[in-house]
Amino acid sequence: GVQTCALPICFFGKDDIKPSAPYSTFIILLNNHRVIYFPNKTGAPDIRSFASTIDKIITLYIKINRTKLKKELIANDYIFKGIEYKNMKEFTDNYLDIILPLPELNVVAIESPELVKDAFDNIKTIRKVTFKFYKPNNEPLDFNNFFARSFDILDATGSSSMNQILNSPTENDIIQDAVNSSEGKTDYIIDAVNNNSENVKLTPDKITQRLPVEVDNLNSIEDNAKKVYNQVKEKEILTEVSADNEKSYKKIFSYLKSLI
Repeated sequence: GVQTCALPICFFGKDDIKPSAPYSTFIILLNNHRVIYFPNKTGAPDIRSFASTIDKIITLYIKINRTKLKKELIANDYIFKGIEYKNMKEFTDNYLDIILPLPELNVVAIESPELVKDAFDNIKTIRKVTFKFYKPNNEPLDFNNFFARSFDILDATGSSSMNQILNSPTENDIIQDAVNSSEGKTDYIIDAVNNNSENVKLTPDKITQRLPVEVDNLNSIEDNAKKVYNQVKEKEILTEVSADNEKSYKKIFSYLKSLI
């Protein structure tokens, strides 16, 4: 199961039942879109597995509810909430895609500057860099950084994401600075050759910030999640909350509370 926590709201699965296979606990901070996770042993699911699972769950939920509304429209002779629609496409374009759009879910690890430096110190040549930019979700952007134009293009075109490929860049320092300024807002794959002439691939999850925490596998999942959160909650990267994120969080707080 997945455990999510955001002060002052926490959701937990049954804490008296633990999977026999390796598992990870994910703590989601709803007010600033941060995720803390810790595996119980080697081989446990990582951030990419978590993103894939959540994307499938949300997509299935939305598709089921879109289907229900389509059936309701047909049952009422294409009249929905007092508005008559010519066909299903018009209903989809003017209602479903606005009220229940299919999700664009991206979970990207936030880099550790120290690990980024270590990784780039060991890179001799970069063959190719692929950046993927996502439409920010109420996140503040530093428009003085390397990605300014790309985010401008996303905003101007109304696109949900965009890929940018750099072939054989020679200014490794600029790429390193760009990676450091990403802060989870861009995904990337860096194909390179290290100082031992070996092929290496650098992705956010390989240089994400890691913090030492204490857990007791004899404790319940809920107790361990709370213990881990209390150990890292004062870290700056977890306390940063944009004004827009805070506003959105407060707006849906009562609804979240009703789910408990």
